[in-house]
Amino acid sequence: MAFTSLHYITNNLVHKRDYLCTQKKSIKIFFSRYYKQATKLDESSVLALSGIISCQLRERQFDVAREQLDFLKEIQASPGATGGASANNKSEILYMSAVLGRQTG
Repeated sequence: MAFTSLHYITNNLVHKRDYLCTQKKSIKIFFSRYYKQATKLDESSVLALSGIISCQLRERQFDVAREQLDFLKEIQASPGATGGASANNKSEILYMSAVLGRQTG
């Protein structure tokens, strides 16, 4: 039951992130409040961590994003990964890795 609720909350946060990004509003407040709260609930949530990394990339915080992305890759590779580990998450991780590589050379 708790996992289902947590999964619903994290999915909801991802949709809010996407909405704010399309509205071109500052995501700094969103990042600090919602994704950090989601990671407090489940620090190994793939969705919450990918949201944080996505925000860091948009804010050009490349060093921090690289560390978080490495951590996310470890979580994704571990058996029993939580937070909706799926092919979609793997493709998002690959995309963020490509964006980071392109931005940092």
